[in-house]
Amino acid sequence: MARKRSEHVYGPEKHGARWRIEYRDGDGGRSRESFATEGEARAAVEALRARLQGRKVSEAIEEYVADRTADGLRPSTIRTIETRLRTMLDAEGDRTGGPIADLNAARARSLFDATATRTIVMAWRRKEPETRTTPRSVDYRIGVLAYSRSFAAWCIKRGYLRRNPFDGLAVKGRRKRGKPQLRATEAQRWTAAALELAATVSRRGDSALCALIALTCATRATEPALRQCRDVDEDGAVLWIPDSKTEAGKRRLVVPEFLRPLLLARTKARAATSPLFDRCDAPYILRVVYDICDAEGVPRATTQSMRGLHSSLAHAAGATAELVAAQLGHAGTGVTFGHYIAPAAAAAVKQERVLRVITGGRK
Repeated sequence: MARKRSEHVYGPEKHGARWRIEYRDGDGGRSRESFATEGEARAAVEALRARLQGRKVSEAIEEYVADRTADGLRPSTIRTIETRLRTMLDAEGDRTGGPIADLNAARARSLFDATATRTIVMAWRRKEPETRTTPRSVDYRIGVLAYSRSFAAWCIKRGYLRRNPFDGLAVKGRRKRGKPQLRATEAQRWTAAALELAATVSRRGDSALCALIALTCATRATEPALRQCRDVDEDGAVLWIPDSKTEAGKRRLVVPEFLRPLLLARTKARAATSPLFDRCDAPYILRVVYDICDAEGVPRATTQSMRGLHSSLAHAAGATAELVAAQLGHAGTGVTFGHYIAPAAAAAVKQERVLRVITGGRK
């Protein structure tokens, strides 16, 4: 997609006996107009600039999203950016956010304060809808503020704003690092139940297998979910991750022996470029993970914490931080230590040690 350029008004400048202004649109087009006096030309410039500044916030967000799409960002990242910006900048709920020129420091502060909580309407079949207000996490607010700052900086380059109204704002509170993880014995019980479900080639079985891969191979749950049959290589011994959230996430994973038949079963009678799993997405995988946790009587753990459990066990058993980071698809060890490895875990080993712990001895 071609990048849309910014709109500008230039002039007035002396042109013979008249005064000329020039307007350049966002598609590379330009138009000129001349006036008898400098005063008439300046009035026309002010009118054009007022029109540009009268652009609604929602219109600017649409342009920004198109611009970031042209940068080649992943669709999921684009959706997150757009959702966060509309949440932040549409506090009144009119879906336009008002004129972009009205986005000053005071309004930015008001909008930012409004993100501290969210209102949920609980709808019931036989009861009146219930409205519930819940606080938003520190992590969410930090993220939405960062997106808003980047958007405002882009607006400045486009000439829609003169200064960044979100500068000087900060989120109070401590970030939560990492998610609660299962204990080794709980992970063994969860793994046994997940394996039983994964043996059935169904949507639930596929989701269970994706979660097992996240636990045993330290992938993001959606990484195996988005694979094609051709990504299962060497008789199921290897799973290729050719695209990921980051460049470091592109990698070749060794699949444990007890999962290889389950992966190969998904490739039978299918074209090489067919999806490995059908209708498998992050929310449904998480739902299946929770169902297994509930059935086994263990605390609920997310798919991301399964990935974190792999890291903690590997690190505690002796795997170097660099090895764990590479397995997770991280470019460095900072994110690995901050969000995935439990604080009590101590120094460095291989994937076989993790598998022995969580599978009770299976290779």
